[in-house]
Amino acid sequence: MLFRTKVNANAMLITLTRQQHTLPIHFTTINGTITITSLFHHLKSPPNLHETRRLHALLLVLGFFQPTCPHTPFASQLVNVYVNFGCLQHAFLAFRALPLKPNIAWNAILRGLVGVGHFTQVIHFYHSMLQHGVTPDNYTYPLVLKACSCLHALELGRWVHGTIIDNQLHRKIKPNPYVQCAVIDMFGKCGSLEDARRIFEEMPARDLASWTAMICGTVWNGEWLEALSLFRKMRSEEGLKPDSVIVASILPACGRLEAVTLGMALQGCAVRSGFESDLYVSNAVIDMYCKCGDPLEAHRVFSHMVDRDVVSWRTLIAGYSQNRLYQESYELYIGMVNGGLTTNAIVATSVLPALGKLKLLKQGKEMHNFVLKEGIVSDVVVGSALIDMYANCGSIKEAESIFECMLDKDIMVWNSMIVGYNLVGDFESAFFTFRRIWDAEHRPNSITLVSVLPICTQLGALRQGKEIHGYVTKSGLD
Repeated sequence: MLFRTKVNANAMLITLTRQQHTLPIHFTTINGTITITSLFHHLKSPPNLHETRRLHALLLVLGFFQPTCPHTPFASQLVNVYVNFGCLQHAFLAFRALPLKPNIAWNAILRGLVGVGHFTQVIHFYHSMLQHGVTPDNYTYPLVLKACSCLHALELGRWVHGTIIDNQLHRKIKPNPYVQCAVIDMFGKCGSLEDARRIFEEMPARDLASWTAMICGTVWNGEWLEALSLFRKMRSEEGLKPDSVIVASILPACGRLEAVTLGMALQGCAVRSGFESDLYVSNAVIDMYCKCGDPLEAHRVFSHMVDRDVVSWRTLIAGYSQNRLYQESYELYIGMVNGGLTTNAIVATSVLPALGKLKLLKQGKEMHNFVLKEGIVSDVVVGSALIDMYANCGSIKEAESIFECMLDKDIMVWNSMIVGYNLVGDFESAFFTFRRIWDAEHRPNSITLVSVLPICTQLGALRQGKEIHGYVTKSGLD
């Protein structure tokens, strides 16, 4: 099939040469006219961005962006190619120039926005898609639902789910399992397990992907027992064999519940299935053993890993600290740095407990400087870890400085400050900080109360102790 224009191959070469372009690679021509088959072949997978731009010039010259062109999907494919190369700016330019914008072009832009983490723009673009009368398809919905998940925007997710149902009813089509999995995942990550369960239970047939979405959702929400129950049900009732994704997802539940026997069984399953070297699985196994109180076995898994990423190192560094092996935690961190890996916020929070317990104030200050340079000192997890470190080193003034400078303090930060005062024996300041929690419109949790009740004994504050005991009883924390 040929698409003939007034511009033949020779004339086009002259034009492109003047524009400092040349024909991309080699095109098949018949009587000086480029064949559609040849053009389609090159548009499928150009080798690099430079060739893509030359193809773009070619499509412009041949009139593929004109409203009268019968081959507009070629120009739409160009949007997709630009997104594949991570060039969103060019993708948008090509998209805006399209006389007709089919789903492939809209989906490509959505995919590009998701890829760079512009989740709010994804929602706006999806809304624009609907306003233009374009009917989303089963490739559109998972992208938009992922944006809702990453934004933790439950109400937006429900709105998107409503548009999916409306589309299904209007077009009289059955729900797509791939989209349903994305809906379950969205509800799980947005904290609505009830909605996730409802969608899951309504599915006429559940495959491994749907079970994985549901199990991941329960793990995400800390429902460890339910996650294990679902996993066992999947194995016994459905007879499904777990893959690397579901093994890596269920192992954290084993760690939290200290179900080391099941964790070892899953590790054996990974070995038998040939994905024991999977990075996510290996990292999850290390974490499981650490949480089950067996850091030596975690180290054995770590030492046998061929490829390690920063998560592997961070997991074992944190695991050593969790098991009070602070010297090992610090030495492993030094090994990671010497190995050329870069410290990030998560690594910093993993090694700071060891620095505090070992009273390594100099190294702790160096980590504090790193945190300041990275601009992450306001992060509640990082800030809490720094307060703990300084308090353990006896530098309560530095701990107070970090505490007062933090604009957004959650209950974890308040707890760290109270525990810090307890460590240095300043019980009055600890009790005063406890009173300030109420003024900040936070509510104490079990850690707060365990930290503050002994202070009442130290200060002889019987009345306050009784008030706290009453609060514990009313809140169901006893």
